Amino acid sequence: MSESWKKISPNDLKQLLEKLESPWWIAGGYGIDLWLGQNTREHGDIDITLFRENFEKLFFLSSKFEFYIANKDGLRKLNLISDLKTNDWNIWVKNTGEQEWLFQCLISDEKFGKWIYRRNININRDKKLFGLTLENGNNVIAPEIQLLFKSRTLEEKDEADFKKCLKYLNNDQKIWLRESLLITSPDHPWINQL
Repeated sequence: MSESWKKISPNDLKQLLEKLESPWWIAGGYGIDLWLGQNTREHGDIDITLFRENFEKLFFLSSKFEFYIANKDGLRKLNLISDLKTNDWNIWVKNTGEQEWLFQCLISDEKFGKWIYRRNININRDKKLFGLTLENGNNVIAPEIQLLFKSRTLEEKDEADFKKCLKYLNNDQKIWLRESLLITSPDHPWINQL
């Protein structure tokens, strides 16, 4: 199966998902760029995130969409919502019959009103602070949460995203990210910069 992604802008995505009656946020590099208010680099795909409790609404939003669960074993078509397991979180979406992928949906989990970091359940954030609505109407994942996800691989693009965000993060965001990194990677190079 192709790993080619259709070029979709955040505005195109908003139109595509305009009838989705549950909150969702743009994630990944596009989310960072929208938060910064500038396009800082090319993006290979576009990601959204939503809470697990709302994925069913996305699944039934359009009969044109096909959903595939992506994991270390490859891609598996999601034919029934009941086939989605609690450890499935990375969903690729395309139009039926097309080869190119439209967007990636990253399912987020929550417990008792808090978002839970899937890589370490000791890290959480109040669900109300998980995402932001920008002046232009775009919803994005909070930058400190996105940077936590990016901190794991330290690819060049993730390092660049961190440096661009650093001067715009407020004190609370910096403290939260620093404390989270101390749990996940106590010797992480970003810690001393926060």
